[in-house]
This record gives sequence, C-alpha cells and structure tokens, in this order.
Amino acid sequence: MSAVCPSCGAVKPSSEFYADRSKSNGRRFVCKACDLERSKAYYREHREEKLAKVKAHQRRRTRLSDLADRRADEPPRHSREW
Repeated sequence: MSAVCPSCGAVKPSSEFYADRSKSNGRRFVCKACDLERSKAYYREHREEKLAKVKAHQRRRTRLSDLADRRADEPPRHSREW
C-alpha cells in the first residue's frame, strides 16, 4: 500500500510513514523524512527553551538527591524507643 505525503507530495510506501493507531489507516499523514525535518526545524527554533528546561530539571534532581543524601546521614527525627 502506498500514500502521498502532503508535505513533500511524494508517493511513498506505507513503511515510510510512522505508525499511528488513532488514524483510520494506522499511519501518520506525513512521511518519516518530512516529520524528521519538521522536528529538526522546531528544535532549531526552540533550542534555548528546551535546553533551559533540561538544565532546570537537572538542577531539581541534583537538589533532591543532595537533600536525600543529607537526610540519610541524619538520625531519624521521630523515632520511638520502646
């Protein structure tokens, strides 16, 4: 089975389209090559935002692991001794 990519206009076999179970034919409407190009363009346009999110996530993870390390060294606060 083949399909036409509306982005590039080329007729390609269905294997050149990503699977998408929500579509009636089970494939995305844009071919893999066009989808990759669109993803790269989006990344180029939003690179700084994406990198800022990654850095913020890494900072949060570092703070949380530091906090967990400090708490592991401390004795339990509310331990009961019977």
